[in-house]
Amino acid sequence: TRGHSFHRAMNVEAMSRWTPMASKIFHAMGKEWENRTDASRGLYIVATKETKNAVWNMTKVLFMGEDYPEEKASIIKENLEEYGSGLFSIPVEYSFTTYGKAMRSKEI
Repeated sequence: TRGHSFHRAMNVEAMSRWTPMASKIFHAMGKEWENRTDASRGLYIVATKETKNAVWNMTKVLFMGEDYPEEKASIIKENLEEYGSGLFSIPVEYSFTTYGKAMRSKEI
């Protein structure tokens, strides 16, 4: 069941396995911010993209495993992003609308 799967992902044993990976992912995100931020030149952090990528990487590790092929994971990510974009769009189901694309991505 869904609850059982969540419990397996969040128990102490599982958390001890994925906590180092979480640290690695968010450390890389912080380094990216550090490299792109220079207030003296007017460069400031825009955290949206990096945060989104870090959350995706954690989701991927938790639900697909650390060694899941990147090419397959990127297809899943694209479909999830397209589906998510349709959640708050006007529900007009044509192939060229955001909603229509989201409904098609749901089927993949």
